[in-house]
Amino acid sequence: MKDKDAYEKWEALCKEFEAARDEQFAAYAAVTRGFARVAKGAGGNPSEKELDAYEETSKRLDEINRRMDAFVKANA
Repeated sequence: MKDKDAYEKWEALCKEFEAARDEQFAAYAAVTRGFARVAKGAGGNPSEKELDAYEETSKRLDEINRRMDAFVKANA
């Protein structure tokens, strides 16, 4: 049963990672669009809200990566 439990926990971590990765990518895209506006002369830098969202999603992704690393070490 332990192997099945480990598989289910790993699968849940992978799904959590994929969702967080997608959120981080979307936040990064918003920041990039802000800098692109500057390069095109069409507006200002990314907003504080966009920058904060990118920072938060990056922290979340890092935290999930740490848990995945710990899981692999514990179950390898």
